[in-house]
Amino acid sequence: MKVKMKKDRSFIETANEAVDMYHSKKEELIPILMKVNQEIGFIPKEAMEQISSRMHIPQSQLYSVATFYHMFFTKQTGRHVIKFCESAPCHVVGGREVLDALRNELKLGLKNSLLDKKESSE
Repeated sequence: MKVKMKKDRSFIETANEAVDMYHSKKEELIPILMKVNQEIGFIPKEAMEQISSRMHIPQSQLYSVATFYHMFFTKQTGRHVIKFCESAPCHVVGGREVLDALRNELKLGLKNSLLDKKESSE
C-alpha cells in the first residue's frame, strides 16, 4: 500500500529515515527498501544513492535487489497497479485476451500508466 509522502520531505530524508530505523544493518536492506517504497511509492535514484552511501553498498547491488523483487518499483507507478500473469498456463485460459480488453478499455499500454497516474499495468 502506498503512503503519500509529505510535501516537505525529500527522497533523501526518506532514505535516511529508513536507514536509521534499521541501524544501517546490511541484513536489513530489504526492509529499508520496503520502507522507502511504501513512503514514496517507488524507490527513486536519489534514495538509492543515499542508501548506497550510508550503508557502503554499491548502487548496482541495490538496483539488483530492487529490480529482483516484484514488490519494489524503481519508477513512479499509477495509484493502482494492475498485474497480469503471462505464463503459459495463464495464456491457455485466456489471460492475454483479458489483458488486451482491459488495456483497450483503459487506453493503457503494457508497462506504462495513464497520464493521470491512476492505473499502471505490468
